[in-house]
Amino acid sequence: MHLSAVMTDPATATPTPQADTPWYAAVATTLTTAYQQSQINKINLARAQQGLPPLDTAATRVDVGLPADQLNKILWVGGGLIAVVALTILLRRGR
Repeated sequence: MHLSAVMTDPATATPTPQADTPWYAAVATTLTTAYQQSQINKINLARAQQGLPPLDTAATRVDVGLPADQLNKILWVGGGLIAVVALTILLRRGR
């Protein structure tokens, strides 16, 4: 994924995929930011166990999810695959 494929939302400082990026780039961006948030949570847990205050993560807030149009495409492909598998199973039982 190219750096130009992801823009940062200035209001939340989170990466947001552009409309022309492929669905897999949006998925990769989402997974990367979710992983980063997980790591920050682990660090804050360790700090809390040591009696330290948590890190200020206001600038690193992550909203995990996919844009509606890309999620819709993924759901259609998944539904199509399920339909093909179900049809294959049903046709083999008829023999």
